[in-house]
Amino acid sequence: MVSKQFVLKAVALIGVLCGMLWVYQTYGDRSVYLAMERSFGFVQGAMILAVIGLARYYNFRLERTAWGIAVALGLYCSVSTIASAALELAHWILFPYWYLLSPLSFVAMLGIWTWAVWVHAPGPASEGGIIDPTSELGAWSESWGRAVSTVRKVSNP
Repeated sequence: MVSKQFVLKAVALIGVLCGMLWVYQTYGDRSVYLAMERSFGFVQGAMILAVIGLARYYNFRLERTAWGIAVALGLYCSVSTIASAALELAHWILFPYWYLLSPLSFVAMLGIWTWAVWVHAPGPASEGGIIDPTSELGAWSESWGRAVSTVRKVSNP
C-alpha cells in the first residue's frame, strides 16, 4: 500500500533532484553563488522600486527615515547585482575590485541609513484632525450587527 505522504515525499525528492541537476547543468563551470546573489539582488531592488513607486502613485509621502532606508538598500542591491554580473563576465580582471566594491557599498548603505535615522523627522500631520474613536466604534458595531443578522437570515430560512 502506498500512502499519500509517501507519494508527496517522492514527488518532492524528484523535484529537488531535478533542480540540482538543472543547477549542475546550467552553472557547472560558473559560480552558483554569484548567480543566486545576482538574482536575489535584482528581486530585492525591483521590490524596493515597486514599493516606492506605489507610495508615489497613491500620494503617500515617505518621511526621511523610510526614504533613506529604501534608497540605500536599493543602491546596495543594484551595486551588488552589477558587481556579481561583471565578476562573472570578467573574473580575472575584476576579482580584486569586487572584494573592495562589495564591502564599500555596504558601508555606504550603512552611512546613508545612519544619516536617515540620525534626526527624527516626523511625518506630516493628518489633515482630518483628531478622530473620535467612539464614533468609529459605533459605526463598526452597527455594520457588524447587520452582517451577523444577514448571516442568521441566510442560515435559518
